[in-house]
Parts: sequence; C-alpha cells; structure tokens
Amino acid sequence: MRKGWKDHRVSDSGYAVVELAVVLPIMAFVGYLIAWAATLVVQHLHLIGLAQSTVRIIARGDVIPDSLQKEISKSGQMSVTQNGEILRVTISAQKSPPMGLPVGTIKISESAVALVELTANDFEQD
Repeated sequence: MRKGWKDHRVSDSGYAVVELAVVLPIMAFVGYLIAWAATLVVQHLHLIGLAQSTVRIIARGDVIPDSLQKEISKSGQMSVTQNGEILRVTISAQKSPPMGLPVGTIKISESAVALVELTANDFEQD
C-alpha cells in the first residue's frame, strides 16, 4: 500500500435494505392486483349462477322470486331476449378498480340460454 492512501473498503451492508425498500412496495402492489383479479373471477362466477337460475325460472314460465330479483339488481343489470323458443338471459355488472387505479371500469357479463318449456295451456284440447 502506498503511503498517504487510506484503505477504503467497499461495504455492501446497506444494499439489502435499499433493495427491500424498492421491492416491497412493488410486491405489495402486485399482490393487491392479484387479489382484485380474484374478486373479478368471483363476481363472474356469481353472475353465471344468477343467469342460469333466472333463465330456468323464466323458461318454465314462473315468476322470478323477490330474493333473486333483489340479488340481480344488487349485482348488475339483466336483459332477457327471446328468439322463437330460445330464451337468453344476460346479466352485466360494472366493476371499478380499487383505490382509484387508472384502469377504468371493467364490464363483466354472462349469458345463459334455455328452451322455453311448454305448459299445459300450450296443448290444444280437441
């Protein structure tokens, strides 16, 4: 070692803390987005069940129960279309991202199809 030069050893002791400070918020945000995506999947599955139940009830010619009607209005909007004997129920919902993320709203929509069932009144008596 030369005279007058100090022994400057490089220390890596602070790098782990800095890396943790950078990576931890990113990992928390990614985990938050994964949790939000899971809520979208659960909402989609819920709409599938509502659409299937509703199309079966309407295809039989029954009245939609109040409890199911409230659940549909709470979950989203329903539309019913009939093309001949084919009945289609579509339930749509708008889902906003949490904490005001700049993603925009996501529309979740599910349809169910059934054939209209004949009732005793549909048969002609001779």
